[in-house]
Amino acid sequence: MGYMKDSTGRRLDAIEVPARTELSGDAAYRSTSMPTDVPPPVLDINYAERMALHGFETHTRAATDTYTDALGATQTAVADVPVFDRGARSASQILVPLGLKLSPGAIVSFNPNALLPATADYTIVVDVDRASGYANNGAILTLDDGAGGTQHRVVISLNSNYQPSFTVQASGAVVVNQAMGNIQSWGAGRPRRLVLAVKSGAYFYSDTGLKDGASTTGGSPSKASLTRLTLGSAGFAGWIRRVQIIPKALTRAQVVTLAAAPVPLACWGDSMTEAGWPNGLREMRWPFSGTFNGGVGGETSTQIRTRMLADTSRTSWTTVIWAGRNNYADVSTVLADIAAMVANLSHRRFLVLSVTNKSDGTESTGSLALQRILALNEAIRDAYPEHYLDIRSLTVAASGGAGDAPAPAWTSDGLHPATVWNTFISSTVGAELRYRGWF
Repeated sequence: MGYMKDSTGRRLDAIEVPARTELSGDAAYRSTSMPTDVPPPVLDINYAERMALHGFETHTRAATDTYTDALGATQTAVADVPVFDRGARSASQILVPLGLKLSPGAIVSFNPNALLPATADYTIVVDVDRASGYANNGAILTLDDGAGGTQHRVVISLNSNYQPSFTVQASGAVVVNQAMGNIQSWGAGRPRRLVLAVKSGAYFYSDTGLKDGASTTGGSPSKASLTRLTLGSAGFAGWIRRVQIIPKALTRAQVVTLAAAPVPLACWGDSMTEAGWPNGLREMRWPFSGTFNGGVGGETSTQIRTRMLADTSRTSWTTVIWAGRNNYADVSTVLADIAAMVANLSHRRFLVLSVTNKSDGTESTGSLALQRILALNEAIRDAYPEHYLDIRSLTVAASGGAGDAPAPAWTSDGLHPATVWNTFISSTVGAELRYRGWF
């Protein structure tokens, strides 16, 4: 069995990466939880598991929240973030990122084609954490022609807003330049899975169930021209948990689902969903829980339905539907739209949330607006008695709101969730999904 080694021949199990390392010997093999129609990887190195075996799983929390890495250097960690939780935490300890540490300027590089049949397409899977204590942005994964320039390359990088970006260049021209973070930026100490499918003229990318990108135009660089895979760059600092190369170019749908492993969750809605509570669900499961925030402000249930039905990549995902706030008076339309969304799923793992009312007094007890909202919620409950979660009533009770409405302090503007409400929604929905064994 071969291992990643540095220039002195040391195994890179639990040490910081020096200036450059090369793949040496045969690739390490390990079983994987890929879908049944995906062949086993020809490369599978699980650095996080190796680090855990060496005892680098926890550190004692101090006021500065620092710890000493394997080379004796002081590093900064995020307090109370269970990055590699095995259920053994105490109040005096927090868990820190595990894996092969990339400091700014340190890289790991090799030719992926050397591991594959001459004409094989392939998929790269990298599990990675962004380090805390670094104001870093730069390339995380680069697949290029080995010349070190920008003629032919595919790059997954971290931009200045800590959002993953996907770039494809051919003959120096930019074919794709897409920011992948949107409202779910990548905070320090939060693990992500990067998946890149590689075939001639087509590259598919996804990141932990967020937006996915693709380059399928004739102007994309050929697979044969990309002979070097590099992890890390002069600007990026973090931990590589695991690297896998699968001898097959997965489809776009497979890439999205694999990036969201192991329990992908899709949340569809309007601005009430866009407000951010799906982020909390994503962080409930470590190291990965790909949670897609499908909230778009101002949309009616019909517009939400149209977007959901057009997204064929997430029909197998556990699903939360929160629709009807912007057209609650039209009960028949909202019910028909929810029915279409439910029928589009390939399973029965879904929750439908009740519509909430404003806290500014215009939708309180006795108002026509609240009567209409309650009528809609009753109709949704009757249509989906086994899949209905009355988040409205639960919020009113938990927040101590008056007039059968949420407390104003729980909202940012009288309607949309503030931080405390987002946290409540995340924990309530998450508890319900876990109780049902769906998340």
